[in-house]
Amino acid sequence: MMNRIIGAIACIVVLLACESSPEPEVILGDVDEAIAETKECDCGKIEMVGDFKNGLARVDAGDCVYYVNEDAELAIQDTFYSAKDFWGIYAAVQMQGDDKAAYSIIDTSGKVILDIQQNYDNLNVDWEGNYIRFSKGEIGSDKEGVMDLTGKIIIPLQEDDIYIHGDLAMLDKDMKHTTIYDLKSGEKIAEYDGQELGSSEGFVVISNTHEFFYLDSTGQRVFGPYSSWAGEFSEGLAKVCHYGQVGFIDRTGELVIPYQYDLDNFSAVNNVFKDGLCAMSKDDELGEEKIGFIDRTGKMVIPQIYDDADDFENGYAKVELDGKNGLIDTKGNLVMICDFNYFWILGEGLYAAYENGANVIFDNENRKSSITFDMIPDSYNGKVVGVIDGELVSMTLDSLRDNIANNVFDL
Repeated sequence: MMNRIIGAIACIVVLLACESSPEPEVILGDVDEAIAETKECDCGKIEMVGDFKNGLARVDAGDCVYYVNEDAELAIQDTFYSAKDFWGIYAAVQMQGDDKAAYSIIDTSGKVILDIQQNYDNLNVDWEGNYIRFSKGEIGSDKEGVMDLTGKIIIPLQEDDIYIHGDLAMLDKDMKHTTIYDLKSGEKIAEYDGQELGSSEGFVVISNTHEFFYLDSTGQRVFGPYSSWAGEFSEGLAKVCHYGQVGFIDRTGELVIPYQYDLDNFSAVNNVFKDGLCAMSKDDELGEEKIGFIDRTGKMVIPQIYDDADDFENGYAKVELDGKNGLIDTKGNLVMICDFNYFWILGEGLYAAYENGANVIFDNENRKSSITFDMIPDSYNGKVVGVIDGELVSMTLDSLRDNIANNVFDL
């Protein structure tokens, strides 16, 4: 009898707890109905939901690609055979229909601004949104070219790999020789031995077998050479390495943080200044390589205690400490530590990670939401658009926080 009473009381407690921890509001997207009303499309299982670009996220579902807004609603009243992310306000798409090889360029309203009739094998708006790269042939043995947003061919199909930086096109021949074209005039303006390694803040890094150096936005060589490494600019500073030692130059090429840090740690080579801080390493008194963060004067302001560290972003940086991953703020305070090998920030105090075949949501105290996602990209405008049980849904970050808080109770 007593066991029955205890069991009944336990059930009542659980029921009361459940009543006090409501599931967050899930907004089911209108995509299926909207697609059915607008155009026939063989939409299958959702395979990918992309991050938001210019307010739109791309969804791949079988032979159907479409764009949704933050409420998981169809944002452009068309579906596509294939579609790319928006760069600037433009994206390359292939319309549904018989001719699946013909590309079009659309803006964020879905308006077609350019029809491209040639049957290219791949076509994409460049990441700055000002030019279109196109190719013919199989990847790895294809030919590439560049056109402007009116469809005018600037660089016809040719065998070198092409990288676009501002109004410059870098033609890379076998990673050994770079020819530079001015895309506004179409003229060849310079040639260098070496390959381009990337660009930022108006400067391009070139590397060859014995040196690294910088080009400006006109394609002219301005800083260098450096013997070991030259990184991209961020917040007006770039990491340069000379004979195994690391320092920083400013946008005039002046060495403003002297050579004093170590090149041995690969992570510390790639980190850049964000939020006024940069992850760096130097052998400690025991000869161990640990990572800390320096300020713009070169002073180590967050101690060297980390095994690995990412750049700061929006006031926080991911770090690895004693085999665990966590998050610190710009003062070096440990905000959160977890057992996940990889996690990403959804919003203030809210994170996502992959665990046992699903994406879980957790907070700074490692408390988990009762909601799991099949897939979930980065958040946008205080909401997440993801997939739950095969359905596209939208949820607010606040509702997920409430769910975590309300699901913590003692039995």
